[in-house]
Amino acid sequence: MMKLTLSLLFVLYAGLASADPALDQKIRNLYQRVIPAGTTMSSDLFLNSILSYCSLMESPEGAWVTNPNRYTIVDHNQPSSAKRLFIYDVKEQRLVLNTHASHATNSEWKVFIRTPQSESLLASTSKIPAFFSNVPGSELSSLGMTIAYHETYQSDAIHWGKKQGLSLRLRGIDGGLNSKMESRGTVVHGLPFTDQDIAWSGVPTSQGCVMVKGSENEYVIANMMGGPVILYHDRLTESLNESAYLAQKAQIRELKQEIASKWAPIAAKNRLSAAASAKMLAAYQAKLAPLEKKVEETYRYFKNNLSSYIVFDPADPEACAKRLGI
Repeated sequence: MMKLTLSLLFVLYAGLASADPALDQKIRNLYQRVIPAGTTMSSDLFLNSILSYCSLMESPEGAWVTNPNRYTIVDHNQPSSAKRLFIYDVKEQRLVLNTHASHATNSEWKVFIRTPQSESLLASTSKIPAFFSNVPGSELSSLGMTIAYHETYQSDAIHWGKKQGLSLRLRGIDGGLNSKMESRGTVVHGLPFTDQDIAWSGVPTSQGCVMVKGSENEYVIANMMGGPVILYHDRLTESLNESAYLAQKAQIRELKQEIASKWAPIAAKNRLSAAASAKMLAAYQAKLAPLEKKVEETYRYFKNNLSSYIVFDPADPEACAKRLGI
């Protein structure tokens, strides 16, 4: 197994299996027993997360975990309208909470292009986060393994006219994936949104923090304190990062074609010359440049930080099973 270092790179990916099939089966059996039907957590996500938990607790970073019985997973493969934050009690083998959580504003795929006459050429949005970063000021979510501090604080920062209030800091331990979480001020805190707000437009986006419903904030933080927190996405594997990157580039090509098809009748209606029409079309398509830039930067974000990842294969399967009570 690759040598563990102080700056571990914890990488999760779909379909992961340890070198011990018996351990994997025990974990999948545990999933069937403890995760309620209808929950949005998949068995693969549970397996990956549990294997990562054991690997973390075997590592030097495991010493920073002061509450090993509480384990939080935020699944960024799901939209903000889904209950994608899970808090699992390792000792009692039960799901403590499954609720909503935010992602960062600029992590969303979002582009609107209109003519000066308000004719729509393009409207492409998604509440599933597509872009990630470790850069301060980017307003993009970070991913990877973190550890929640064991103490909270009160913040006077204002969001939507309300004080941020009770907050919990996160320590990023995954190298270039999330090493700047503390300098970015990435924390867990509440926001006064409701189930009706979520149904209408999803959870409000943040500057990078993990926001939960204000009515649940105190309970969420109390259960997260001192425990490991995984900010998960399937792109934390080289192959899935490559395929997602190619899919995003293909989507941008399709968006350019969509602009062209909608622009053609507008140009004809305004009797523009071929040269003038082509020039204006190129200008409209160029408005996708910021989106193209985020596609490239997110691809590099993953690629540059996956070169020395630790495979989630606990060195001591028996110790892992004992820790999990299986």
